[in-house]
Amino acid sequence: LTLPSGRRVRAAALDGSCLGGRYASALEILGAHAAVIDIEPAEGKGKELPASAALLRRTFAQYGAGFVDFVLGDGLYITQEMLKLCRNELKTHLLVKSKEVGTLNILQEAEGLFNAFGEFARDVEHREGTDSVRKMSYEIWAARGFHHDGFDGELKVARVRTRMLKG
Repeated sequence: LTLPSGRRVRAAALDGSCLGGRYASALEILGAHAAVIDIEPAEGKGKELPASAALLRRTFAQYGAGFVDFVLGDGLYITQEMLKLCRNELKTHLLVKSKEVGTLNILQEAEGLFNAFGEFARDVEHREGTDSVRKMSYEIWAARGFHHDGFDGELKVARVRTRMLKG
């Protein structure tokens, strides 16, 4: 994928699903020719994380540590085990998208910082712009220095707000 800055990154999306009563996690390489590259059956409902961890370990063993720069997942993946697996063992970054501000402490802490943006402006990255391809405007706040229990690394949290343009 090519970022707006011109930097090229390799990314994969990880998610669990149930099809026909069978649970599984799938890993998809993203880009112009996105493709699911592997699937791991799950033991049942509520077993997405172990299946996803097994899938990541197998795929990274096959393609090598760091074969993608980012693994993307939903709010379920913000766990110390998944953070350690991605960062320490697989040498990749975990990027999680979640709207669960009310239930995740790290997002509540970030919201507090972003809402006090003027006072802490030097600690917060802030960008706004327009994405003409997707016909939306966006505003992003981001900051480093967040921590998750059981994970020694520093985390960066961003809040992204988008608005569809008319027409």
